[in-house]
Amino acid sequence: MKFGTYQLGHKTSACAILGGFVYDLAQAFFRHFRRPYKFPDLLAFLQADGPEKLLELELGRMKEDRTVCLPLKEVRLRAPLLRPPKIICVGLNYRDHAMEQKKDPPPPRSSSPRPPTSSSATAMPSGSRRASPRRWTTRWSSGSSSAVPLSA
Repeated sequence: MKFGTYQLGHKTSACAILGGFVYDLAQAFFRHFRRPYKFPDLLAFLQADGPEKLLELELGRMKEDRTVCLPLKEVRLRAPLLRPPKIICVGLNYRDHAMEQKKDPPPPRSSSPRPPTSSSATAMPSGSRRASPRRWTTRWSSGSSSAVPLSA
């Protein structure tokens, strides 16, 4: 099972992804616990102790309920955390920036630490432009494990 955030029309909600289906976690919790839940993204689900409560649910039994279970091809996956509470940027990972500052770039590492609060976007907002992968590789040092362009 994977977790994420999906959008269908104007509705955005936290979801669990199983096979080719997306389970709306707010709707699943409403069906099971008989009280309304709002999870506009995965962060809200995590802050409400959702993973612990999810153990009580049997999502497989909700597969026939179209308000809970939707085909993956009908929804749009969004970034898991729509508004991350913290973004950390380290400028010296870019060789160009290190040269501008007249400093040596950090030595290459076999792996880069990634705090548990970090997130990777799975989808870009409609109409946004993405930098070409070639630009990522020319600006990103060889010791880093991932790159996200901040502007095109």
